[in-house]
Amino acid sequence: MLVNQPPSQPELDKPHSPKFKDQPEVDPLAKKWSQRISHARKHWDKFHKRVRHNRNLVAGFNWDADPKEKEFYQHRANLIQGTISAVLPNIYARNPEISAIPTYRADNLRLFCKTIETVTNRALDDAKLKSRAKATVRSALTSSFGAVKVMYQRDIHQDPIILSRINDTQDNILEIERLISTIEDPPITF
Repeated sequence: MLVNQPPSQPELDKPHSPKFKDQPEVDPLAKKWSQRISHARKHWDKFHKRVRHNRNLVAGFNWDADPKEKEFYQHRANLIQGTISAVLPNIYARNPEISAIPTYRADNLRLFCKTIETVTNRALDDAKLKSRAKATVRSALTSSFGAVKVMYQRDIHQDPIILSRINDTQDNILEIERLISTIEDPPITF
């Protein structure tokens, strides 16, 4: 038997694939969600292109040109931006108040709606959501939709996002310590 024997021709023709002890099973749920995601991307692709076009048009800049050159500014006067700025005060009030009205007559629903009004109006003031809401209305005028992400938190002294990052970091540190101990003291196998 030759040690340095070149591989035979049929072995060269095979595509190189990683060798697994056990081939992973095809997960039908993962396949289903992958198909849904690809279908959604294809479905919304035209809309996303239109939104990008609208935002670039409203901005009025040619990002391919040098900012110091005259060609950087696409419009001599940006009438679209001016129109949006003129229409915005008519759509979005300077000091908006949220109101909630129940669709059914019930004392507990009226009380619930009153609570929603109070909490939302207070949040608009305390969290400075009015400026974000104004930017959202401007976005809706430009690209036909706007979104504001708001997070409710009971304990204002603990930020859940920071706490989850801290927990993730602590888990990573524990995993690193475990790997270091495995390297220093490898398990003895008989």
